[in-house]
Order: sequence, then C-alpha cells, then structure tokens
Amino acid sequence: MSLRGELQPSTESTPLGTHLPVSTEQGTPDPAQPIDTSACPVSAVFLSNAAGGKSKLNCQVPSGPYGAARLARCRIAGLASMPPGGVTIGEQFTVVDNPYSIGGKLKPDSMVTDSSGLFDDCCSLFSPDPLPPDFRLKVEQSHLHQGTVISKNMVTYSAGNTVVVRHRHRLPGSCDFSKRCGLV
Repeated sequence: MSLRGELQPSTESTPLGTHLPVSTEQGTPDPAQPIDTSACPVSAVFLSNAAGGKSKLNCQVPSGPYGAARLARCRIAGLASMPPGGVTIGEQFTVVDNPYSIGGKLKPDSMVTDSSGLFDDCCSLFSPDPLPPDFRLKVEQSHLHQGTVISKNMVTYSAGNTVVVRHRHRLPGSCDFSKRCGLV
C-alpha cells in the first residue's frame, strides 16, 4: 500500500475493472458468485497479504527504527488488454485519525503491474524512536488509474508496531465503495 513514511516526534498537537460481489449479510466477498463489472469496469482488487518473495524483502522496516510494514498483493482488472510493461497505479491518502500530527509525512507512491495485472503495495511507517503507547494513525488510501479512484482501503498504524489494512469493496451495480471494510 506504499504508505511509506517516517514518524518524527511532533511539537504540534494523516482490479481495474472488477469487484468481488459482497454478501449482504456479512459485507464480505462471496467467491462463489461471479464478478460483476457492468457498472464500473475498472477496479483494483485485493488478493492477499504477500508472504514472501522479492517484494516482501522490499517491504520491511529498516534495521534500527521502530515501526511496522505490511505487504498486500492486488490485481487490476477490467482493461480490454494489458499494455506491454504493465499499468502504472498511483495512490492518494486522506487522513482520518491523526492525533500525533504526522499524517502529512506519508508520501504517495506509484506501482507498476506485471503483464497479468498484479501489483504489490507496501504499507510501512517507521521511526528512529519507540512509538508512544497510545500511538495511532488512520488513513484512507486510494489506488488510482489515470487519476480515477479504483480502490479504497482503510489503513491503521498503532502502538505495538501493527498495521491493519481494511479493504472497501465496490457496491453491487455501482462505482461507489462500501462504507464497511473487510480485514486484509
């Protein structure tokens, strides 16, 4: 999720094209149902937390600092064809809960898909000093394709060096996103 940032003490009081059908009872994807792309054909879909490989090696807290990192694998779907060299995916952040006034230090990143539309996104936040016991930073992260929002995630960093990512699914028959999130 490319939420790479560095926490510094503050002196002041932030698939293309397919979506998974949502079960209305639980608000979670129902993998047995076909994917409906009729209303909004371009989306980024969360697939899994990546467990290893080269991307995982690039998504770690640097030696020495405190913090946490989490890697997610996503897929862009809904394009008529994948261009050679993949597709560039951007991101933007909207700060939701920022008691330590550090949300502005998060820097948007860009990722390039592989030829099948897969891309890895790293959420990390680190500091040279221990995080305060009540530390919390919550942001809404959006993936972008050609300036259009194609996914929304809620990312929460908190004390205990944890990163929690919650993916918002597209509403059935709409380009809007659910207000409910699924744990990633």
